[in-house]
This record gives sequence, structure tokens and C-alpha cells, in this order.
Amino acid sequence: MAKSVQSTSLIIPADTRFVASVRVFAYEFMKQVKASEKDAKRTEFIVGELCTNAIEYGKSVSASVQLKLILEGSNSMRIECINSLEDSSITAESIVERFHKEVDESSKRGRGLFVVRQWTKNALIEEIDGGIKISVVQLF
Repeated sequence: MAKSVQSTSLIIPADTRFVASVRVFAYEFMKQVKASEKDAKRTEFIVGELCTNAIEYGKSVSASVQLKLILEGSNSMRIECINSLEDSSITAESIVERFHKEVDESSKRGRGLFVVRQWTKNALIEEIDGGIKISVVQLF
């Protein structure tokens, strides 16, 4: 018998004013699939950080961010965040460097991706047609 896959996706304008709504969307999805409160809150945080970074580094007038949440069995979920990108100076390699950068104790920036890295595995950051895709797996 084929395993059941539950997924959802959302496309938002590349505007940080929408991140709070995306966080709620992710939290509610997790509650609908009967995840624990802790895992729902972690998903909410991970999604918020990935979307905020996609918006910050996507920067274009017509940019959008696509979020996909794909439940993979009963104990993991793939989270994909894709931004549209017009700035050719932003590459998958530069995003990989930011993702794996150690936290600078003197700076208030960069801590979110550090936490995302701690709470996820199998990070894949790649350039796709017109943007960059970040994919991580959250275990619960």
C-alpha cells in the first residue's frame, strides 16, 4: 500500500508584512496533522526564518516566496522555501555560506538560521530557474 503524503503550499508576495501570516499557516497545518505543540511551534519558527531570509535576499519588485510543507511519514516533514530572484549577485553558494555560518555573539543577526540548522537536517540549497530553493527536513 502506498504511503499517504499530506502537503500544502502557499505563495506570498516578497514582503515581510506577510511572514506573521505564513507562520500561523504553518502552525495550523501542524496542528491539523496532529503534531505536538512543541513541533508546531518549531515549524512556525523554521518557516518564519526561511521566509524572512527568502524575502530579504530575493529583493525584486515582482518577487514572491513559495512555501511547501510536505509531511513525510509520521515523524518528519520537508519544508521548502523558494524565492524569485532578480539579483544575480545572490547565489546558492552565498546562501549556503550564510546557512552554515557560526553565530557572531556581537551581532543580533544570523541567529535564526543557526536555530533552523539545529532543528533540521538534510539542508539542500540550490539555484532553480528564477530563484533559490531551500529545503530542510524537520524531525519530530
